[in-house]
Amino acid sequence: MNPEGGLVVDLLLADDGFRCDIHSSRPLAAAQVFSGKPLDEVLTSLPMLFSICARAHSATLVAAMESARGDVVGDTVAAQRQALVLLETLREQVLRIFLDWPLSFEEMGARQMPATLMQHVLALMAQMNPTVLVSLQPNPRPLAPEARSQWQLLRQFLDDALFCSPAEAWLAQLGSSADALRQWAAGCETVAARFLFWLAAQAWSSAGNASLAATAPADSELASKMEDDDFIARPEGNGGSVEVSWFSRVRSQPLVAALINEQGSGIYTRSAARLVAIAEIILQLDAFFAGDDGPLGISSDVPGLAHTEAARGRLTHKVELNGGRLEKLRILAPTEWNFHPQGVAAQGLSKLQPGDEASLRQQARLLIHVIDPCVGYTLNIRRL
Repeated sequence: MNPEGGLVVDLLLADDGFRCDIHSSRPLAAAQVFSGKPLDEVLTSLPMLFSICARAHSATLVAAMESARGDVVGDTVAAQRQALVLLETLREQVLRIFLDWPLSFEEMGARQMPATLMQHVLALMAQMNPTVLVSLQPNPRPLAPEARSQWQLLRQFLDDALFCSPAEAWLAQLGSSADALRQWAAGCETVAARFLFWLAAQAWSSAGNASLAATAPADSELASKMEDDDFIARPEGNGGSVEVSWFSRVRSQPLVAALINEQGSGIYTRSAARLVAIAEIILQLDAFFAGDDGPLGISSDVPGLAHTEAARGRLTHKVELNGGRLEKLRILAPTEWNFHPQGVAAQGLSKLQPGDEASLRQQARLLIHVIDPCVGYTLNIRRL
């Protein structure tokens, strides 16, 4: 069984436009295999089941267990967990740039970048405190000096490989100006800049605009709804489908807000926003490795419920415990929100710009991966 599963995305072409049908093969009941197991066993086993976002799942699960038990966790442990999740998110977002973006304009210069990125991230994670994700009694040991040194190596690599400058200087240079972004893309020689320069010249660069007004239920209501298998498979909020992707976290950032105002939330805006999100993660991790305990993640007032902002978006776990054993684990993943049959992906894909199949496939591929950097999918395009 593949717990990550996948999606089948059908783009149906008609004379009056597109229709997008999304079907999921993701086995949403996979977490039931842990029912009745000792808590420590669940904490160590779950990352092997959900390998792509393993640290996000671990952080969410341990926080949900602590909430159900009424345990209080110190800021040092909470910050170390959040730093590991941020590193995982950083890895997935940057990998998509190095792996996907060069293919769009037949650029081969980034072939070595994924391996270099992974080497830096793995070396840094090896210096972090592993107990914070897999133990209800984690060791609150201070950060090793080697971790700070390794972070500086990763940070320098990212600044050079993505921005042509330090991330904070890049954000300050662009401010809230879409024109400044275009000027940067024309003058910087990284694969990210070359991609955005190429993308801006495509007639369909702003295709895929979708904006959902509905909001997620409050935690007390959400905890109740998560008992329903149909809700887990097709979650909705107050008023319809809800977007809980990584993009939701940066849409109010000045540059991203300017791009949304100028051309909506389609492919170009979301691609540029990915760089903004990466820059902001770099600054958060910079503060952490400099000795600042924050950020500490998301808290919930509902016992047994926990959230984590993962690479894909907001991940939620709900647990029920029976002494030292897990009675029930319910997982609500961001993919189910964002790839709901009427969700942000379906709406955006139905608003691609008409063209030949190669153009449509390219638009769809880019849009899917700027909504969810990790999702596995099969794309079918056919005429009705």
